[in-house]
Amino acid sequence: MIQSIIGHEFADAVFPLIGAAKSSVDIIAYDWRWYPKDPGNLVQLFTTLLIKKAKLGVNVRAVLNYSGIVYLLRQNGIAARQKRFSKFLHAKLILIDDDITIIGSHNLTLSAFLHNQECSVVIYDKELNLTFKKFFETLWL
Repeated sequence: MIQSIIGHEFADAVFPLIGAAKSSVDIIAYDWRWYPKDPGNLVQLFTTLLIKKAKLGVNVRAVLNYSGIVYLLRQNGIAARQKRFSKFLHAKLILIDDDITIIGSHNLTLSAFLHNQECSVVIYDKELNLTFKKFFETLWL
């Protein structure tokens, strides 16, 4: 099954999937922002949900292009790394457990969640998830 996510639909589509994660959430993000003066915005709620899942024992990991949020994530139980590669890290990918893959153009920013012309898809497929988990692992190491 495939589900489309257009523009501002990201939170409604993705939050319940992360909320239901049982064992793992792996994230690759080009840009992930933190808005300390706006704790109720969707990106803050997204990050808070991931922190909650990590504290409940879900293995949450993130490979990021920029270091801005890495320290905050680590302080809150999320394994996070900023990586420099010979090729630019521009991917946006979320892997939930062993069967859900979310891939597309959405960065983890307020602009991407609310204002930009973004599109992503949720794909429920174990084989595809495994392929992207292998990709994630090459970046994680």
